[in-house]
Amino acid sequence: MIGPSVISDQVKQIHLQLLIVCAAVGVLTAESPTAYALLQPGAGWTAPDLFVAEAAGMGVIVFLVGYFLRSAHLAPLVPWLVGLLIGGATTLLGTTTGGCVNPARQFGPAVVSGLLSSMWVYLPAPVVGALVTALTLDRVNKHRT
Repeated sequence: MIGPSVISDQVKQIHLQLLIVCAAVGVLTAESPTAYALLQPGAGWTAPDLFVAEAAGMGVIVFLVGYFLRSAHLAPLVPWLVGLLIGGATTLLGTTTGGCVNPARQFGPAVVSGLLSSMWVYLPAPVVGALVTALTLDRVNKHRT
C-alpha cells in the first residue's frame, strides 16, 4: 500500500537523482549552466547589425501599439497584439540575431554567467528603438491635431 511515507521517500530519491544529474552535467560541460540561457548573436551578425535589428524590432512593436491605442475600436486588441508581436519578434530575432527585444531577458543570464560581451548591444538597442519610435509618433501626432 502506498502511503505518505513511501511517497516522501520517493520524492527524496528523485531530488537526489536530479542533483546528481545536474552535478554531472556541470562537470561534463565545464560551463556555467546559465550560459545556455544566454542569447548569442547568430553567425555573420556584426554588432551594428544586431543593434539595428533589435532597435527596429522594438520600434515596430511600439509603433503598432501606439497606432492601435489611437483608435477606439482597435485599443481593446492591444493585449493580443502585444503578445503576438513579442512572440513574433522573439521567434524571428531569436533564430537569426539571437535577440528577443527584451533587455531583461538578456540581463540575468549574462550577469550570472559572466559573459557580458554582447550586453552593450542587447540592453540599449530595444530601449533606443522604443524611444525613437515613441518620439516620432508623438511628433507626428502633434502635427495631426
